[in-house]
Amino acid sequence: MLRRGTIRRGLALGLTAGFMAQAALAAPQSVPSAKARGLMRFIGALEAPGGYDDFYRGVSSPPPAPLSTMTINSVLAWQARVTRTSRSAAAGRYQIIPSTLRKLVREMGLTGKEDFDATLQDSMALRLLTDAGWTPNAAPTDALGSSLARVWASLPLLGGADEGLSAYDGIAGNHALTTPSIFRNVLAHGDKPKVVQAAIRASGKSVRVEDSQPEPHATPEPFARLWQVGAPHAFGARQIAGGRLAASKVVVFTNDPFAVN
Repeated sequence: MLRRGTIRRGLALGLTAGFMAQAALAAPQSVPSAKARGLMRFIGALEAPGGYDDFYRGVSSPPPAPLSTMTINSVLAWQARVTRTSRSAAAGRYQIIPSTLRKLVREMGLTGKEDFDATLQDSMALRLLTDAGWTPNAAPTDALGSSLARVWASLPLLGGADEGLSAYDGIAGNHALTTPSIFRNVLAHGDKPKVVQAAIRASGKSVRVEDSQPEPHATPEPFARLWQVGAPHAFGARQIAGGRLAASKVVVFTNDPFAVN
């Protein structure tokens, strides 16, 4: 026979577990699934061929430093300066505009002092995907595709009289940079890297920009080359169009730095 205190404790534990489970379901993902990574890679290739440091090239003045090395507040300050004289101040791999960046800072509980680096940009992109209705088990419907197209101007609307057009067609020079059929294929098979790479190439873009998080169980490129003798490689650095490497805070040497006196 259970005592009253035992019953109370059991009920409390059960309620706590239930609330925790509900919170886990409601909380936005912090780590992208394979499908999310594929979709983010596709969107990034369309939006910013130059990678995490890319910005709208029609801007009146470029950022004072590579975007991935600047804090969010510094990026917002630069965007505020150029917005008055530019059609757009979109920044980073996912071409985030000032109003969206401020919204993400609020929603994600950020201070603005965080670095606008590759990891944070990917987290922001995942938040935008989630806000648009994407989930790991979301059906690849035209409604979902059109919802994402209203976030990223390079994506085409799916279905309706405006199918194939950007939701912002003609605004600030925007137009869709891929076709509905290619976009639908990525929505359905984004977890297959070869499908995503083929979609990027078919859209006329480079596949050399990679996201900041390696595929599960994959050996990150710098570790795979750790034992090759030569110049040091920046850990987590990404190869971008033009052969430039993005800045990194951690350096992994390809030879033993203590081997020579």
